[in-house]
This record gives sequence, C-alpha cells and structure tokens, in this order.
Amino acid sequence: MYNKTKILVISLLFLNNNLLTQTIINEIGFYKTMEDFKNDNPIGEEYNVVLKSINESSIHIKKVINSKSGKKVKKITNAWAIKYKGEFYFNLGYSTDLNNWKLFIKLDYVGKRYCYALIDKNTPKSIKNSGTNYGGGLSGVLMKDSNKWNKNWSNENNEKVKILLIDFKKNKFQNGKTAIGSRGNLLKRKDVKKKFKVNLPLSEIKNIKLEEILEIIHQFDQESQ
Repeated sequence: MYNKTKILVISLLFLNNNLLTQTIINEIGFYKTMEDFKNDNPIGEEYNVVLKSINESSIHIKKVINSKSGKKVKKITNAWAIKYKGEFYFNLGYSTDLNNWKLFIKLDYVGKRYCYALIDKNTPKSIKNSGTNYGGGLSGVLMKDSNKWNKNWSNENNEKVKILLIDFKKNKFQNGKTAIGSRGNLLKRKDVKKKFKVNLPLSEIKNIKLEEILEIIHQFDQESQ
C-alpha cells in the first residue's frame, strides 16, 4: 500500500511539473487559408496555445486548446499562417523543401504578391533540418541534401542565406490535410532566371548577392497588380 501511494504521489508531482514547464500563450491569430491571410481575417485569438518552442524566427506549436471548453481544437494547426505580436509566421507544412507541420517561420517581408523568410546561420536547426523524408541510409541523406542545392545566396558579408519564397499567384492546391494556398519553397537559381527575367547564365546568377536578389523581388512585387 505504501509503495502504491508513493508511486501515485510521484506521478502527480511529475504531471504537475510537466504542466508548469509547458509554455502556453494566447493571442495567436490563425489564418486558416491564404485568402484569410491576404484579407487579414484571423480567428482563435482566445485559444490557449501549447508550444514546443518559440524564438525570434519561429513558433513550434504542440497543440491548441479552446479556453472555454478546455477541449483540443482539431486541425487549427493546419492553418496557412499565424499572427503573433504583430508578426506573421508561415506554416512549413505548406513547403515541400522544409515540410514540417505545426512549425511556423517568421516572414521577413510581406508584399502584394510575394512574401519571404530568410534562413541564415542564426535560424534554428528545427527549420534547417526540415524537409521531405527520403528514408534512412546514405542515399536518403544525399537526396535530402540535393533538395537544397543551388538555393544558397551570399550576402555582402559572404554568409550563405536561403530565401523561402511564397508567390500568392502560384501553386494553389488542396489535399486532405491542407487548406487552399500557395506553397513556400527555397528560391533557386533557375527560379530567378525564369520567374524574375534575369537574363544571365546560371553560372553568373549564382554570383548575384542576396541583397540584389531581394531588391529584384521587391521590384517585381511593386509591379504586381
């Protein structure tokens, strides 16, 4: 009897400690679709959001609880984007290159047609290591690495940076898990050549600095209708 009581007390202490150490925030607005995002029509600011992690560039959600009923809110973490403290975050579940559901990356730029997030040396590993699962073994590692080839851009300090680009007018599709909305993927050299009409060989495009690439994106965005 003593041992059973001791085990029960330890279990309750562990449970309470686990609850106390959880990071719970509210006032996160969920944009269920891309159109909700464009129209700035979020929902669920009153929900309690249990986090796996939060930092300057990302929010990783564990689950969402309705603050009134105490029940888990289903499918809300499939939202296309979220808003927290005036910042916008894109759901990496809508990225082929960095596919990771419930992990939201902060957007560095939101325009009329394009938005993007920059992935640099300070970006958490949870984002850098995301991506399509190609299985284990050497072949899986090589395939995952190849998925990110030709997608690095050097800034003025010669640091490698990736651009997660979202084009509101492209790749709008839906499956059983996702809402309708454009996908966000890493910008590669051939995208710059084709999408932004840069009339240079790919061997020269790779030498364009990050800052110039961003200016090109901004220019095309301002010209968008």
